[in-house]
Amino acid sequence: MNDNYYRNKDAGKPDPGRFANRPREQADTHLHLLLSRQDILDGLSDLVSRLRGNGTHARIQIVGGAALLLSYFDRRLTVDIDGPLDPAEEITSLAKEIAEDRNWSDDWINDSAKIFLPNGYGRKSAQWTTIFDADDVVIQVATAETLLAMKLDSAQRRGDRELDDITKLLAILNIDTADEAEGIYSEYYPGMDFTPRTLAIVEHAIENPPDTIQQPSPPTIDK
Repeated sequence: MNDNYYRNKDAGKPDPGRFANRPREQADTHLHLLLSRQDILDGLSDLVSRLRGNGTHARIQIVGGAALLLSYFDRRLTVDIDGPLDPAEEITSLAKEIAEDRNWSDDWINDSAKIFLPNGYGRKSAQWTTIFDADDVVIQVATAETLLAMKLDSAQRRGDRELDDITKLLAILNIDTADEAEGIYSEYYPGMDFTPRTLAIVEHAIENPPDTIQQPSPPTIDK
């Protein structure tokens, strides 16, 4: 952070008290069917089966709420599975068949979030952990650090909607200062300082850590 940023960080800074009575878990208000962790695993297992049946070599990389549900902690339900898909056209075509069978939204898996991935211009690009690798089908989730950087970037635009996830990711990564959080953010998204609002969110998250974080069992995707 630069000196001018420190001098002006209180300008337009939101009142930390606004977070005090905010629900820790808040359901998304979309017209989509919300997906549970088991829904995600079932959908991915079905998709893997169809990809293998077609002899398709595929890579599915998952970010956002679905990645958090699969590998890091229990949270509110998610509306979709986001991330880079390859080959995108064939994966989304098979996904639509699954959606029809399960009465889900056609875009229950999509690649719309790929535009928000770190673009590689920083010291770090998106990092991945493989959760499934068989018969030329690979499924990966973003690492906790990558997800934190992406959530912080989202908070720059969307504000405290990301508070719950940021709070838990900071705890998982043992980050206890805003400077450290901003350092990680800048490694993935260079040239961007925290806005006063994002700084307030991070400081509140650090000052109000979760009592416990129950890490889920390793995700099981049927072959």
